[in-house]
This record gives sequence, C-alpha cells and structure tokens, in this order.
Amino acid sequence: MLALISLIITVPPNVMSLITNRRIVATESGSATLRFSIDNASPPVGLFNARWFYSATFTQSLFAGIQDITNLPNRTSMSTLSFSFTGSEAALNISNIVQARSEGQETDQGRYFFQAINEAGSDNDYIDIIVEGMSITVLYDIVHAHTSLPYVHLH
Repeated sequence: MLALISLIITVPPNVMSLITNRRIVATESGSATLRFSIDNASPPVGLFNARWFYSATFTQSLFAGIQDITNLPNRTSMSTLSFSFTGSEAALNISNIVQARSEGQETDQGRYFFQAINEAGSDNDYIDIIVEGMSITVLYDIVHAHTSLPYVHLH
C-alpha cells in the first residue's frame, strides 16, 4: 500500500515600506499614497487579514496609543481614505489631507502602520506623513497695475 504524505509549510509575511526613508511630505488639501510590499508569505496575505493603524504621536510601537483605521471611509472630517490590495502590495490613499492649525485640531499628519497576518505570524512597517500648508502664489499684473487686483493661485 502506498501512502501519500503532504507537507504544508507556512511562512510569516515580511512587510516593507515602498516609500524611501518611510516619510512622505504632503500638502494640505492634497493627497498621498502609502505603499507596502508583502513578501514570502505562505499562505498569502489577503485583504481580510491586513490591518491599517494611525498614530498622531509618531510612536515606535504598533500597540501604543494608535487608532485602527482599517476600512474606515475617513480619518478626519475632511480627508478620505481608500484601501487597495493587489498581489503582494497594499496601498492606502489619503485625499483632501488635513493639517492642524493649533493643538488639538484634527490632522492627517502622523505615523501610519500596515500589518499583514497569516497563520504563521504577522509583520508590520510604517510610513510617516508630514503635512505642510498650501503654497500661495500672488501674481500681479504690472501693465494694468492701477486697475487690477492681484491674482491668487493656490496649489
């Protein structure tokens, strides 16, 4: 009698930021995309075993004072979050980014963690977002200076 033996090897995921220096400088009212790779996971990590977290204090620990933002439509009253997961890459897009003007106001600035989980274990990495104010360019029509008001262009 011949017996078949199957061997199943599980390997925990290896998560790595795809952003150089783990830092994005974003402009208020703009957008930013945070991207992470998930390597060597067996079984593969899917959308339902991936988590996103936020910390306003740039904490080093995934578990100290963080907010679970997985599948939230927005983190602040103005910004919008959208999550995507394709193959071995996870991404979080934040649009209409908010910058705090004073202590205690809501902001999108902070540390964003991505955590991938499978039966063999879990791994996480982070990306920091620094939010700068909108830049303003004032253009002045010199030819018609006596009748024209300055043009303001926000970008």
